[in-house]
Amino acid sequence: MTNTSSHLLHFETALNWLSGDRGILHAQHISGPIYVSTPKEFKGSGKDWSPEHLFLGSMASCFMSTFLFFAKQMHLYFNHMECRVSGEVNFINGKYQFTKINFYPTVFVNADIERSAVDAVLDKTKEHCLVSITLSVPTEYHVEVKSQVLLEETNGQTDLADGRR
Repeated sequence: MTNTSSHLLHFETALNWLSGDRGILHAQHISGPIYVSTPKEFKGSGKDWSPEHLFLGSMASCFMSTFLFFAKQMHLYFNHMECRVSGEVNFINGKYQFTKINFYPTVFVNADIERSAVDAVLDKTKEHCLVSITLSVPTEYHVEVKSQVLLEETNGQTDLADGRR
């Protein structure tokens, strides 16, 4: 990432083809490569991350990063957050393209947290998630907020009613 002006950011990746349908993806200052291959749906081996999975993964990780930013800014205390993202691909005008993206975020909060506080953070997240707002693909959010009852604190860790720490 290079900041060349107060608002311009630059990101770059590099791919090296290995053999067959496999490649290796790198980025400067990022630990570890990502192995990529063609998915089985397009007659590839499907053994590694596909461009389609990376695309959806970038949406999920951007949602997480944006959620964490606004949760901190808005002082929302939560126990856990998960986000599953699925995409529909259709063949339109002779080309495959994503035609719908579904986000399934789940936020786990203490029972005393107001739902409106969680919704405010989620609304900001949807509004500012860089990857999803850059795309013209229709996007739907299927949000779930789960309240958890704290049972006890042991050794500095809090046990939750669902077994999470």
